Amino acid sequence: MNPLIHILNGDALYEQLPPSVSGERIVFRECLVEGPLAAKDDASFFAERAKYLGLCYGSSPADYTTKSKAELEKIDRLSAKAEVHLWFEDDLFCQCNCWYALWRLRDKGCRLYLVRPPAHSPYSFGHLRPDDLPGLLQHKQEITTLSLLSRLWPAYVASDHTTLLSIAAQLQEEHPYLMAAVQAEIDRHPKGDDPGRPARTLLHLIKELKTHEFAPVFRAFCEREGIYGFGDLQVKRLFDHLLEDKR
Repeated sequence: MNPLIHILNGDALYEQLPPSVSGERIVFRECLVEGPLAAKDDASFFAERAKYLGLCYGSSPADYTTKSKAELEKIDRLSAKAEVHLWFEDDLFCQCNCWYALWRLRDKGCRLYLVRPPAHSPYSFGHLRPDDLPGLLQHKQEITTLSLLSRLWPAYVASDHTTLLSIAAQLQEEHPYLMAAVQAEIDRHPKGDDPGRPARTLLHLIKELKTHEFAPVFRAFCEREGIYGFGDLQVKRLFDHLLEDKR
């Protein structure tokens, strides 16, 4: 029997996925939507990631090695006979991680399937009950365009927006969610006096809600910009930076 592998988009889904879903589970514990991405080799990549996450979020190099690096390296050891299910949501946070996973899988020869949340909850598996998750496998999508999908990661690393848009356009029929994620990636970068879409939205919400309190602004940001999939720590860093600039 061929090995059955599930690459899960984080610990929350790992805890949520019921035992009735058989197969080995690889937990993708990273946030490749931010921080250094370019590196000459894997050793440099993982070292830079550990350093960045330690500085920004207080994680230790040892934790990164055992909880993040070790999981990602499991992808390299997959057999060509493996059937791999990639559980990733449609938001940019998840998509960046998914692009990396697909890039690492590009030469493995595995049979790959994408498992996405339902249309009413495209940015969160967490809105589903554990008993609902096995049913998503009935709608899994076989990945037949890996040669194109695997190019998303190097284009993202290089900030090659032209290539990102081109790939998303070519895959519009099979993967229609990609264009929104790519556009969100392009829009988030500052240009001239424009601080970028996330910062612009936060500034608008601060003014609209008439508050410098983070909690209500964060809730509104998640409702309005769910496409980014940012967590509270990520948004808080940007929020604090914007308030500091306003002083």
